[in-house]
Amino acid sequence: MPYYYSLLTWHKFFDEDYEEKGMISFTEFMHKYRDQLVDNPGKPLVEPYVFKSEQMRGYLWDKFADLKYPYFAIRKGWSKGACRYDEQGMARPCTDEQLEKSIEYFNYAIDGGYHCYEGLIARILFQQGR
Repeated sequence: MPYYYSLLTWHKFFDEDYEEKGMISFTEFMHKYRDQLVDNPGKPLVEPYVFKSEQMRGYLWDKFADLKYPYFAIRKGWSKGACRYDEQGMARPCTDEQLEKSIEYFNYAIDGGYHCYEGLIARILFQQGR
């Protein structure tokens, strides 16, 4: 369900901001394939009310990452390793604690079955070699 909700949050991007020749809009895709988006027993997916609250969604996603669910761990690893930019647009260096926490979440993702190792390895090496 969280994967489905994550797709829904990209609705505006894929409908209005991303136009590629031959690509149908997100709205058209959902209209055409909605009956195929089902859970394990085959029931249609329904957006849980709890995900409509950004604070609650953030809290739940952080908890899922701490419980080592790969999808959430990878997202939290990326967010922990993002060190923002200053007023001039220059990247700020991350603290060692931020980098260690980011790598910890990336390891949770790998241990949980995440398979895109190249991206994680590049990110971990980039953070370590700064």
